[in-house]
Amino acid sequence: MNRPVQIVVLALLLALPAAGANWTNYADDFSTDQVESDSYLHSTFYDSQINPLPEPYLQYHVGETTRGLVFMDHEDRPAELGYCLAVDAARSRRMISGTFSLDVSFPCEADVAQVPPGELFYAVSPDGMTWSEKQSLGEGHHEIPVRSTEGTCYVRLSGARAKIDNVRTSLSTVVATIRVPTNYGTIQRAIDAARDGDIIEVDSAEYTGPGNWDLDFRGKRIVLRSKNGPQSTIILCKDGHRGFYFHQGESSESVLSGFTIKGARFSGSNTLGGGIYCEASGPTILNCIIDDCVAGRGGAIACVAGEPTVSGLTIRNCSATVDGGGVYLIDSTATFTGCTISNNIASNPARGGGVFCEGASSDVAFHNCVISGNYAADGAGVFAERFTAGSQCRVSLANCTIAGNRLTAAGAAGGVNTGDADVTILNSIVWGNDGAGVSPSSAVSVGYSNIQGGYWGQENINADPLFADSEYHLGFQSPCIDAGDPSSSFTGEPAPNGGRINLGAYGGTVRATQGVERTVFHVNVQTGRSFHDGRSRERAFASIQAAINAAGEGDIVLVWPGVYREKISFQGKAITVQSAADAAVITAPDYACSFYTGENAGSVLANFVITGCGEGGIFCNGASPTLKNLTIVKNPSGILAYAGAEPTIVNCIIWANTNPQNNQNASLSAWGPSYTWKASYSCIDSTTTDKTVNWKTANNINTDPLFANFAGGDFHLRSRHGRYLSASGTWTTDNVTSPCVDAGDPWDDPRNEPQGNGNLINIGAYGGTRTASKSGPPLCQ
Repeated sequence: MNRPVQIVVLALLLALPAAGANWTNYADDFSTDQVESDSYLHSTFYDSQINPLPEPYLQYHVGETTRGLVFMDHEDRPAELGYCLAVDAARSRRMISGTFSLDVSFPCEADVAQVPPGELFYAVSPDGMTWSEKQSLGEGHHEIPVRSTEGTCYVRLSGARAKIDNVRTSLSTVVATIRVPTNYGTIQRAIDAARDGDIIEVDSAEYTGPGNWDLDFRGKRIVLRSKNGPQSTIILCKDGHRGFYFHQGESSESVLSGFTIKGARFSGSNTLGGGIYCEASGPTILNCIIDDCVAGRGGAIACVAGEPTVSGLTIRNCSATVDGGGVYLIDSTATFTGCTISNNIASNPARGGGVFCEGASSDVAFHNCVISGNYAADGAGVFAERFTAGSQCRVSLANCTIAGNRLTAAGAAGGVNTGDADVTILNSIVWGNDGAGVSPSSAVSVGYSNIQGGYWGQENINADPLFADSEYHLGFQSPCIDAGDPSSSFTGEPAPNGGRINLGAYGGTVRATQGVERTVFHVNVQTGRSFHDGRSRERAFASIQAAINAAGEGDIVLVWPGVYREKISFQGKAITVQSAADAAVITAPDYACSFYTGENAGSVLANFVITGCGEGGIFCNGASPTLKNLTIVKNPSGILAYAGAEPTIVNCIIWANTNPQNNQNASLSAWGPSYTWKASYSCIDSTTTDKTVNWKTANNINTDPLFANFAGGDFHLRSRHGRYLSASGTWTTDNVTSPCVDAGDPWDDPRNEPQGNGNLINIGAYGGTRTASKSGPPLCQ
């Protein structure tokens, strides 16, 4: 199976069920590649013949009798796979339920390690935004129940060194138990008649008057949903009447979905929640609109000691005479996901035009929300108050956009006023607000965010986000694209996504602005042709330089085994050039690779044997590339640095490079009065020209690497436990093990080396690949 490797993640292209997939009775035993089109998101799929790049990936795995799918993690980031289930391609709002089943195992063999132990988790969502808590899946068969009021159900798997097989789904449409107005003339009469587990479906219309406002679930675990969504199903309120009052211990199984609540009016500073008031209860609120509502606190929604889960809620044109023009929360644990809170006013003058949060026990999270165009005397976007000494209100804002909020008085911050509360801001944009973007406080943690005026914290930026429209999508040149926390999942973003989550409200979602596409070019000296485009192994270029010429920033050049007689130059490009499988060999009449166009750490050369060159292995003139897992041997010189070049050298073997003019070994040579090499975890000949290498602190060694056949040009490392034979594709053993085995950088992931690998990467061209020499017996068979 020689498919072209795909580096970009094919994720959430339209978040639709796959064309042709019958989710009602769906099955996949992974005997074909259908999962690649049937899944709505997935990590990169890698062919088993290719050395994966440093990222999580999925790979087909053939066991004793069946072919399954393996999840392989990278640096604590799991591989991911997601399905969007629906009973029809149009994703109509029919309620659905059913099961998602699969078999799970944790293979432990030559290609898959179980150190540390593998794991697999799942989460489900009705809309792809609000997710259940992740649940662990052990070995064996699992039946996962799925249910959604929104016409879709998303299932997301994430794991490390776990195998799945025999995926099946069984879905059916759930018919409403009670219809309004067919069975009952008002919504409240339908609620009163319902029992736990019932579904009430409301036809499109405008509902007003007694029985259609001040609606009370009465603690029942029921679903109240509109048939056609909030645009056509409106609850019209008036003075002294709100849409819903949750106060009898409603739980997450009490679901409100798909209504517009409009026109509620409450006077007086102590009135709470114009559109919805939630007290000591925790309903689920989905896909609703609250428009033009007024109260003393929380013009749209107020929560006191509540635990609501809110997703897809639009709050607009609401006002409070005191705090929280849009949302007011006190002593509540609430989650808002994918919500828009805009054009609301706290007008006394007061605080928190969009959101006001207080209370020692408050713990509120906002994910993928837009909070914009709100007005208040302070904290026009968000105001969080400490409440009492020693007790703090907690608010987290992850992937949110807080923009264009306006102060009506001389307040401290138009964006987020933390009020000394415990506030965490991650992957967010705070821009274009009056006053400070975020008020300074020792209790605030801001990271990987774009804050106008700047803010201390890890990798924060202060740059125009270049919004593309009034909904605050990012323009294609925005500095917020691919600027988020590297540990945050980016697989929900459409390809190409650059391998890193965007900042702002759409980061990690289908609405994220696409990043720079990362293309893979293949090179194969044995089958390549000059007229090929390099986009697959079958259409590979014949030379490495041809692929470099075609590559752009961030692209990958995979070089298949063979001897490449050419000199190459990166031309200043931040690209990765690495061997695709068993290490390729580069030899040249002068230098194999020259860096002289300002290359930096983003220019990476990895997993090559460089030997037999006329002048030397690598020449760096004022450039500082990354040289990783190279074996540079039998050249007049190894690496030459000139004019301030500072290459980063890691996991390399630089050995027996002798200048024929003076018969002196010249592994590392630098031109200049003083020079300190950035070499670590490498095996380097000790000579008079490399005294500036700090052997001890950089964990370098200068011991014979014990190549398999130095004279014959086989530079695999000897091992008592297993050494790869390129000619036959088999393994053999030696009576000694190279000191370069398991001697590489402990931060580098050794997972692609065969078992047993000592859980440490090897030094040299084969380190981190499937042909790396082994360091011990397999941990399992």
